[in-house]
Amino acid sequence: MRVLVVVPPFAGHVNPVVGVAAELAARGHRVAWAGDPDLLGKLLPAGATVHPCAGPVLARPPELRGFAALKHLWDDVLVPLTAAMAPGVEAAVDAERPDVVLADQQAFAGAFAAQRRGIPWATSATTSAELVDPLAGLPAVAARITDQLADLRARHGDPADTADPRFSPHLVIAFTSQALAGEVPGVRFVGPVARPPEPHDFDFSRLDPERPLVYVSSAPSTTTRAPASSASARRPSPSGPGCRASSSTPPAPSAPRTSSPRPASRSPSCSTAPPRSSATRATTPCASPSPAASRSSSPPSATTSR
Repeated sequence: MRVLVVVPPFAGHVNPVVGVAAELAARGHRVAWAGDPDLLGKLLPAGATVHPCAGPVLARPPELRGFAALKHLWDDVLVPLTAAMAPGVEAAVDAERPDVVLADQQAFAGAFAAQRRGIPWATSATTSAELVDPLAGLPAVAARITDQLADLRARHGDPADTADPRFSPHLVIAFTSQALAGEVPGVRFVGPVARPPEPHDFDFSRLDPERPLVYVSSAPSTTTRAPASSASARRPSPSGPGCRASSSTPPAPSAPRTSSPRPASRSPSCSTAPPRSSATRATTPCASPSPAASRSSSPPSATTSR
């Protein structure tokens, strides 16, 4: 089986899928990636097949909160990112001729390409944020996002296919716990997936095996490798008689996660495989139109946000 994994240029959306891709490769399947080659070059095992597909990513101004942050996420990140990634994803599909596409929830271009070509596709959900219908009580905000998705689908997908690109009707793989989202039709909760072992310089002898360890992390960074892979950022310290705490602070501010309603129903179809390792670098060109050219022109809702 040939699998094409489509990811946005956010480390926190790549890391959870690395283990799944490794396990697929270990079982004899061919796995290729479409995404930012610089980021993937740092996060993927050596020899991974990468089809360049970068796009404009704007850091969220630190003062943005609530509705303003959500508007920024869609108008300045997700909409232009879809337009920028689309040519590279199309080229990757042409080169790989995949049997299935695994697209991240924020890599709409992967879902749209699969829809238009009739390729089965699955969704990778890094958190439970999109699974709990966060905008159920904000119909104006939800309607604006629906309009933006419809516009993107008309330009990059199959206008006749109404499936939300964030939720595959075949399978949604959620790297989180059902305890955080409840029972959601069509979603397979797989929890965290371990990456293949890699060299590190963390001295694990500093941890007392007889005492429980609590790992505390602030909001994820979207532009750097996960703290788990840079053990030097983790500084264990005592915090109570029977517990040791390990904390991490990412070096860059995170972009807000998408907040939009999940579809009323999604039907389960396939299952997913647990994880492990490997995959040769391609050089497919990828156009990157300016964010302004691809940004949605719909005015902000009077009540828009998270």
